[in-house]
Amino acid sequence: ARVKLGPINYILLTSPEYIKHILYQKTELYEKSVFYQKLWPVVGRGLLTSEGKKWRKNRRTIQPGFTKESMSSICDTIKEVTETMLTQWSDKAANGVSVELTTEMATVTEAILFRALFSESKNIDGGKSHEKDWALLNEEIGKRFFAFTTLHEKLPFPRTRQFNSAL
Repeated sequence: ARVKLGPINYILLTSPEYIKHILYQKTELYEKSVFYQKLWPVVGRGLLTSEGKKWRKNRRTIQPGFTKESMSSICDTIKEVTETMLTQWSDKAANGVSVELTTEMATVTEAILFRALFSESKNIDGGKSHEKDWALLNEEIGKRFFAFTTLHEKLPFPRTRQFNSAL
């Protein structure tokens, strides 16, 4: 599907065949959007944001970590954290308490990442959380994606200082 947002045209692919073609078979024919540069401060210049030879090198480096066994473990982690989250949401709903979806999803993502990457059991229902940082980074990256200038990123506005501090 072709989507036009302002002056930019996007193509949304849903066919596994096309996705495999672009992300696996013919990666050298496709460039990532300049918007990926907006992610550099948060995720660095690794697999997600790199292209070409650097992307290929990064991919080969991490490939051994994606065995059937390790993926099974990650899927178990995702399932456990998701079940905990759903239980918490059910309890909140039963008590008429609303949830802030951006914050909740950031907390779940953080818990999954900590467990999968660092083998650290991080509870999503307590303990030290960086949910405010995650929410701030997520919101600010979203704004930066669609900004027509990078000037506000360079000026010492309170939001810029908060963003830099959250990094």
